[in-house]
Amino acid sequence: MLQSVADTLLIKVIIHWPLWANLDDTLA
Repeated sequence: MLQSVADTLLIKVIIHWPLWANLDDTLA
């Protein structure tokens, strides 16, 4: 159970990472 939750969070982070990187570039 906990493992699957961690996997889901990891997947979400990987999927959204490009968005966050672009946001950092915009703010920088």
